Amino acid sequence: MDFTQDTVKRVAALAKIGLSEEEVSRLYKDMAGVVESAAIFSNVDLEGVAPMTHGIQIPASFRQDVVIVPLPRQAALANAPESDEACFIVPKVLD
Repeated sequence: MDFTQDTVKRVAALAKIGLSEEEVSRLYKDMAGVVESAAIFSNVDLEGVAPMTHGIQIPASFRQDVVIVPLPRQAALANAPESDEACFIVPKVLD
């Protein structure tokens, strides 16, 4: 795909952004620089490089799925600023 000023206008229209011709010209120069910079990566030789899901190989650190006794309600509510002995009471956020 060729990157042109029409591309900038099309993207602006999709985003419902009105741009003057001066703004289109300025954004074209900025965006063309980004596209040009990203194109450098298409020249990188990846022969023999395995696909990765993360930049650093980190082993999965999932804990065992163990059933435990839940915290008693009174203990959970003990430090609550306000409760009704069964639930937390929080400020109303919607009318």
